[in-house]
Amino acid sequence: MHPVLELIRKRKEENSQPGRRNDKHKLGLAIEGGGMRGLVTSGMGTAIEKLKLLNTFDIVYGTSAGAFNGAYLIAGQANYGGTIYYQNINNYTFIDLRRFFSPGKSVMSLEYLVYEVATKQKVLDCQAIINSPIPLVMIVSSVEELKAVHFRNFSSADEIYKGLVATARMPVIAGPPVNIKGLHYYDGGVFESIPFHSAIADGCTHVLVFLSRPMGRQIPKPNIFEKVTTRVALRKYPGIEQALDKRREGYPKIIESLISKTQNGDGPPYIYAVQPSLNFHEVNRLERDRQKLLNGAIAGFSAVFKLFSEKDFRVCELLEVFSPDGRRLDG
Repeated sequence: MHPVLELIRKRKEENSQPGRRNDKHKLGLAIEGGGMRGLVTSGMGTAIEKLKLLNTFDIVYGTSAGAFNGAYLIAGQANYGGTIYYQNINNYTFIDLRRFFSPGKSVMSLEYLVYEVATKQKVLDCQAIINSPIPLVMIVSSVEELKAVHFRNFSSADEIYKGLVATARMPVIAGPPVNIKGLHYYDGGVFESIPFHSAIADGCTHVLVFLSRPMGRQIPKPNIFEKVTTRVALRKYPGIEQALDKRREGYPKIIESLISKTQNGDGPPYIYAVQPSLNFHEVNRLERDRQKLLNGAIAGFSAVFKLFSEKDFRVCELLEVFSPDGRRLDG
């Protein structure tokens, strides 16, 4: 058995609790971003919640949508938060390509997601995050330093909200960088789309990684229109445009490294990456179609559930799991 999976199973069997371990390992969960494709990793988090595995982890790292999913997971609301993708933001209020041509407006409205949905419609329990023995680390991209930095040790709901807006502020699509105390931040994925490097740098000996793309899928190359608009939109931040190009070029090597660590089990650090199955049709980061989003949630849930449970499940049971008003989380 892979060392990461073995540690999770052992901690679950021993009812090991964060901050009171019988082992000397540090287990991190690293969650990839991806806009609406984040529903895949949200489904993975729901499986962790359903199987009562959250307390086996010592720390959670999230980039962009991965930070949202990590926040709802730590708050004990992974199932609840997952419904946001296909009930609250798969609409023109959140995503509207026509706004690209409207000055002062963005295609993706993070302010609507955070300050309307997460605070009024599907309320995120920020106090649970603040009180949790499992820290949440949001990855953001610093415009001034041109590197990934961490938002952590949250002391208020306002800090959490601002962090969520910053970590998901995709260049061009989601508007200008977020200004926090005079510094500017873009989506964490600009410099670290899969935050396992942050986990390793923090001393994690074992890392479970949630990926939102099936094996072999890559970041698509931008067309001419996208190149031109990106260059115009980021003319004030040339380092960000270069980082986006470098990210796209380096993504295949990162995935190759993760798959190698997963298959070979070498370490430390030990890394196990979870991906949706190859026959899964990848969700677009701006997807609004409810059924495609649900399929993404089911694919993510299935990938993690099968790792840790011998129990079979049916799609109808999964839809119950993702029902916001359903309480039958044990199928």
